[in-house]
Amino acid sequence: MVLGSIALAIGINYRNHSASTAETAPSETQKTQNSEQTQQPENHATEGIQPPVPDGSSFEIHFFDVGEADSALVECDGHYMLIDGGNPGSSSFLYSYLQKHGIDYLDYIVCSHAHTDHVGGLAGALNYASVGTAYAPVTEYDSRAFNSFVKYLSEQGKEITVPSPGDTIMLGVAKITFIGPVDMSRAEINHNNASIILRIENGSTSFLFTGDAEIEEKISVIGTRSELRSKLLKVGHHGSYTSSSEAFTDLLWRTLQQYQVLLL
Repeated sequence: MVLGSIALAIGINYRNHSASTAETAPSETQKTQNSEQTQQPENHATEGIQPPVPDGSSFEIHFFDVGEADSALVECDGHYMLIDGGNPGSSSFLYSYLQKHGIDYLDYIVCSHAHTDHVGGLAGALNYASVGTAYAPVTEYDSRAFNSFVKYLSEQGKEITVPSPGDTIMLGVAKITFIGPVDMSRAEINHNNASIILRIENGSTSFLFTGDAEIEEKISVIGTRSELRSKLLKVGHHGSYTSSSEAFTDLLWRTLQQYQVLLL
């Protein structure tokens, strides 16, 4: 459901099936060709031309209602990435959801940062499904929830992988780029600034996840000139004023952000 440019996430899904968009593709291509000679792209160096989504490809994002916490499941062509798991109380929900949908393997788990409202329910997911690679910005954190996450990874013979800015991975035909954090010293004062910021590209559609990154981290990301333009922004820190800045917000709106998802 969309109100203006804001999508309120109460268990909402985003779907993009290539078959349903095939009819509109020629007109969009023609539009690009017609405007190519009169409009020059503005700072498009890092974006490039996105490859078309193959016929029959499917892409979905499920934003889970896990209370004042975050959790989302990304699916592309039968491959899965779980981003955060909500609080520990969401463990049983994630276990049941994966079981109900027969998802017993997650290509990736991304723990955006070690706070309980993001890492807490990941133990439940790991109780049901095995994982290929688990990402987090740190390998140690003094909390029961994070230690439980590490424990269940260890039982699968897995360890946390800490991504670097610019690292890319593929989920089916979707491309995921890790953008932040770029300066972990900012996390010494506030661990929210350790949040993994990532961008997902599926053909011409893109999504930006920012964890609970505060103003300081977002400003540092802008300084790297990474590609941030996306059609959907998952609003950080439940929409807190400390998770936005005039520079970041202005950049997003000027660069074609179309929707926002706010998990309350």
